[in-house]
Amino acid sequence: MAIGIGGSYLGPEFVYEALRFDSVAQAESQDRKLKFLANVDPIDINRALADVNFEETMFVIVSKTFTTAETMLNARTIKRKIVEFFNSKVENADAAAALKAHLCAVSTNHTATDAFGIARENVFGFWDWVGGRFSVSSAVGLLPLSLHYGFDVLDQFLKGLASVDA
Repeated sequence: MAIGIGGSYLGPEFVYEALRFDSVAQAESQDRKLKFLANVDPIDINRALADVNFEETMFVIVSKTFTTAETMLNARTIKRKIVEFFNSKVENADAAAALKAHLCAVSTNHTATDAFGIARENVFGFWDWVGGRFSVSSAVGLLPLSLHYGFDVLDQFLKGLASVDA
């Protein structure tokens, strides 16, 4: 599940929708789901989590600054839900281990991701000059889309972008 707002959400969702019915992308993503969460409405959060298997889900928090109010509200909610889920399964569950296994970030702000409790090796950075409509070809779009479609599909996507540039 990709958690973000604005350019951290719209570009990746657009590419997801564009590739969703491509036969190669469909085959590569078989048996996986990619969901996006941008809305802070509790009903939307519950809807997004309705069929999520916490044991098999990677939650990707996408925020350049890791301070965007809506994204961070959703991130804190997801973090709490991950811990609650694993505590309900195992008495005295290791919350840090559960979060490390199911939570990562795409951000330029390592100080904030560290403070949030995301393991440094689970933080995917990008250049601080990348933003808005250009971010989909950075880790902002590539991480969640690669997790879903696989890197070979995204490599073709990047080659297509390069051909447009040329």
